[in-house]
Amino acid sequence: MDWIVYVILGLVQGITEWLPISSSGHLVIIQELFGISLPGLAFEVLLNFATFLAMVIVFRKELLRLVRGFFRYIFKGTQEDLEDFKFTLYIIIGVIPAGVLGLLFEDFIESRLKSLTTIAIALIITGIGLYYISKIKGYRKQINTKDALWVGLFQAIALIPGISRSGATIFASLYRKLDKELAIQYSFFLAIPVSIGTMLLKIDDLFSQTVNLFEYSIAFFVSLFSAIFAIKWFIGVLNRGKLIYFTYYCVLVGSIILIYQFWG
Repeated sequence: MDWIVYVILGLVQGITEWLPISSSGHLVIIQELFGISLPGLAFEVLLNFATFLAMVIVFRKELLRLVRGFFRYIFKGTQEDLEDFKFTLYIIIGVIPAGVLGLLFEDFIESRLKSLTTIAIALIITGIGLYYISKIKGYRKQINTKDALWVGLFQAIALIPGISRSGATIFASLYRKLDKELAIQYSFFLAIPVSIGTMLLKIDDLFSQTVNLFEYSIAFFVSLFSAIFAIKWFIGVLNRGKLIYFTYYCVLVGSIILIYQFWG
């Protein structure tokens, strides 16, 4: 592959990772329709790290507050840090379903659920879900254990390519009537343990493969900066109540792929 292909892959990963349109699904679509292949697991780990870093950069103040509050409460028991401590625990609780199901069904997902037909149907389902939550007005300012497990279950469902992780978790949060800002933060922060776990599980592949430093660097920085832009843009769209735009996109793309598969 030449550097243009690396730019395309970096853009696709960066833009779709945090938008409710499924990055895993779009990477498969790009590969299948345009004959582009990912260089290997090392490349996937690198792009995942780039998008993870983008989220950390955008939410750095909130994350720093959470980390400080969590440890201050543990070591000092300061009551003003109790909410940050509880929120961090809810992140840990919420990641359990995806962690367990991911380990159990990773091979099945990789071998059986990465067809264009499956992804197309999953995108349409994502679009329908986004349409539903575009009508919901959340109001609750605090999360509880039931919320964490409910949202975590939907994050696990999003292991299916074509089901958006951010879309599924925001859907679940708003369905539970959580405030929009809280739903966004919890959805994004819930990805932290999953991202770190994925990178740790595949870190050996990053150092066991020969990499093309120039092309990999291009893909990394394209993915990083496009992800930062996508996160900020998505938050603005959600705050303006325009989530339904993603409904149109997911349903349209899913429908086009189905038509292509059966009549192309």
